[in-house]
Amino acid sequence: MKLEGKVAIVTAAGRGLGRGITLALAEEGADVVVNSYREETTAAVADEIKAMSRRCLAIPGDITKPEKIIQVLEETINTFGRIDILVNNVGSGSKTPKEPGSGPLGQIIATWDTTYEQNLRATVLMCEAVAPHFIEKGDGKIVNISSIAGRYAASVNVLENIAPLSYASIKAGLVRQT
Repeated sequence: MKLEGKVAIVTAAGRGLGRGITLALAEEGADVVVNSYREETTAAVADEIKAMSRRCLAIPGDITKPEKIIQVLEETINTFGRIDILVNNVGSGSKTPKEPGSGPLGQIIATWDTTYEQNLRATVLMCEAVAPHFIEKGDGKIVNISSIAGRYAASVNVLENIAPLSYASIKAGLVRQT
């Protein structure tokens, strides 16, 4: 087992790519901290990991919130005593914002803000929060999951077929930050 004794945090680990990454890390011997927005998906993945006889900590909640980021790090350190790997999988396509905004630019501002929070800000904050632990112990790995939409320059018309301009631009920022 290549990752025996290692502790990994995976955000957006409740389904899809995040779930697959989480299970692969556990199969390779890592103990895993599972974060996902929904409690039921977080618990389901944690149960799969425990069935592999791996240690697992399930922390559901919105990782775009700084207080959740701090909670994930504190509970990880308190439970496992270390962090070795951070996989930032959080992100999603543009969604209708919870608060639509006001004025002639309100909707577009709200869309950009929501997309930024989900696709770049949360990842940057997770990196900043975990960095002191990695620096103190002298090693650590960070994997940031982006999107092909952030790799190619294209006209707005082309991007609309792949992803909205806000999503593509912010994913490009994530590629650059990484």
